[in-house]
Amino acid sequence: MHATALARRLDMAGAIIPPHAGVFSALGLLLSPPRVDLSSSVSGDTPVDARVAALADRVARQLEDETGSVPVEVVTSVDVRYRGQSHETTVPYRAGEGRVVLERRFHEAHLVRNGFAREGDPIETVTVRAAALGAPVLTWADLDEVIAVDQARRGPRAVLTSNGAIEADVWWRPGLAAGTEVTGPAVVEEPEATVWIGPDERAVVHSSGALEVEW
Repeated sequence: MHATALARRLDMAGAIIPPHAGVFSALGLLLSPPRVDLSSSVSGDTPVDARVAALADRVARQLEDETGSVPVEVVTSVDVRYRGQSHETTVPYRAGEGRVVLERRFHEAHLVRNGFAREGDPIETVTVRAAALGAPVLTWADLDEVIAVDQARRGPRAVLTSNGAIEADVWWRPGLAAGTEVTGPAVVEEPEATVWIGPDERAVVHSSGALEVEW
């Protein structure tokens, strides 16, 4: 209802109203893979391979216990720093890749992040991390295609705005095919939300189903 008003106050050129906007947070949760993150501290030059392998196994079992789904991916990493340094850099690392690989990746990551690397200086590992990701309940492919399924235009309606009552066209969003243009003032209704298109605004239905509103 207020998307374009907020966007215009921020001097934006337009706004995008995604499909299913009224339940977008819930939809996002269904599209997001279940995930468990674990970490474990290590000290000094402790060999990390066994710790990484053990944490990867533990995080996979915890994801399965909590969600009932088998992990589709387990990602492991190590927080590394130069000896005596007060901050760490997280480096992707899998058990068995070896100390040489870990050191090289750390120097490269430190150079990118901080602008310098001190190759040859001793390093120390601080924390090992593991994340297990499962399969999401939904994928984008499960969502309906943008196909007009009903009569789009529903006739005029009186709408009370800050400038008084005006007459606006009412549209049914599931009936809008991709490429359709709706000029304001207009009300675009859908099962979960209502979109207001102001008098000097226009909305075009994107191929994804999103409404691209400009002014």
